[in-house]
Amino acid sequence: MNIARLHLLAFAALSLLALPIAPAQAQERNACDSWFRLIQTRDGDPLNMRKEPNGQVMGTVPNGSEVLFNTGDRTGDWSQVTLKGGKTGWVADRFLSRHSVDAATFDGKLRIKTLDGDSVALRADAGTGAKALKALQPGDVVTQIEDVGYWTHVRTSNGLQGFISSQYLVCR
Repeated sequence: MNIARLHLLAFAALSLLALPIAPAQAQERNACDSWFRLIQTRDGDPLNMRKEPNGQVMGTVPNGSEVLFNTGDRTGDWSQVTLKGGKTGWVADRFLSRHSVDAATFDGKLRIKTLDGDSVALRADAGTGAKALKALQPGDVVTQIEDVGYWTHVRTSNGLQGFISSQYLVCR
């Protein structure tokens, strides 16, 4: 199990306890490990999406679909994902594969990526409650300054600095 996955599992466990989470200190994540995944079933059939790990089926996800990884469960067998359109549910982790954007080489610059083409808020501080400074569009390129937990401190091409949820950043 890789360090990024362990950090995500720790984040999920602590969030259930509603404890504040400090950024990981032991090892930095690979900047090109994105939160985007692809559904890859063995037989090409759609994958069941569930309300909770190993719970009631709420629908299916077509094989080959791009999803956004949110968190994993304690067992490592289930992952919560978001589909294009915003629907969120749980899928068996063994059917998620790394996305091609993970193979890029980090050069200090990151690109905004979303499932639906929606804008992403550049915020004054790391957190969804922080003031939104500007809406950045998918494809916009920013320069990474530092990782702050699950947020990335960035600089835009016009010099504006702020924070973006790391979920929406990929290597270019």
